[in-house]
Amino acid sequence: MYKNIFTYYSKNFDGLTIYSLSGASIGSEYPTLVEGDYASVTQSIPAGTKIVFTGRFFETQKGNICYQILYYTQSGSYYGYVWGEDLNGFTKDIPGTSEENKTTNIINELITNNQMIVENNLLCARIFEYCKERGVVLPVKDRQTLYNLQARLIQRDKKIKSSGYVQTYQEGVSPEFSVYNQSLINFMNNPGIGIVISGTVAIIISIVLIAGIFAAAYALFKSLHAESIVDYQYSADLTAKLVKLLPPDVYKQLMLENEANRKAAQKAINAASGKSTLNTIKYLAVGFAGFYLLDKFIATRKN
Repeated sequence: MYKNIFTYYSKNFDGLTIYSLSGASIGSEYPTLVEGDYASVTQSIPAGTKIVFTGRFFETQKGNICYQILYYTQSGSYYGYVWGEDLNGFTKDIPGTSEENKTTNIINELITNNQMIVENNLLCARIFEYCKERGVVLPVKDRQTLYNLQARLIQRDKKIKSSGYVQTYQEGVSPEFSVYNQSLINFMNNPGIGIVISGTVAIIISIVLIAGIFAAAYALFKSLHAESIVDYQYSADLTAKLVKLLPPDVYKQLMLENEANRKAAQKAINAASGKSTLNTIKYLAVGFAGFYLLDKFIATRKN
């Protein structure tokens, strides 16, 4: 996959397996070329994440090498990439299985799953909004699904905050340029299913646990993590379904809107980076990865 991007191949590192150290980050799918410069949206991954090289890579005019990889989580494997200059964040050694490592890994995956879910929910809320404006009737059960997904996500965050295991936490929302935040808030305040609650799109994006309680916290976070895996699949299925149901004019409007958002995201990424060849911003707040998720579902609509 993406052979047109990663144009070179070497069997010398095809299948090579490495593991992430604390603070390591990778990109999703492939970097984009913008005005002759490569731009990347990366996200931090849990320590101990398994990374496998596909053997494919490309080299920039300035000599930077980008490797295609498969990265593995408890919910599956996904294509991504890592730049040669960032490989010092990985090791060939198999990580330990201490209670601290287990708990940290599962928390990081839980947070990542929640971020992907809220981004799917943002797009779904926008679709419902557009369809309502145009008199397009979508199934009530789909509204119920979206409501339940966002409500459960809010409840997961409440359970984390009230667990007694968390010393500090940080919350994040989508960037200001995203038009979807208010759409989701409006939906949760009036979902059209007979229930009204105050909605929010702010979710927990980082956690610091109280020292020495990793074993005790593991059971709670394992349960929340398992729920997030199921909810992510529901949110992905709902998003793909709604995009396919869109009438041509609504679909075209979303395409134009996403293009505008993508340009704004790229401007923010460029401004946040001091690197000349690789413009990188850490995924420390909800928003940037979502533009690639939106592209994925739009591609689904075309098929």
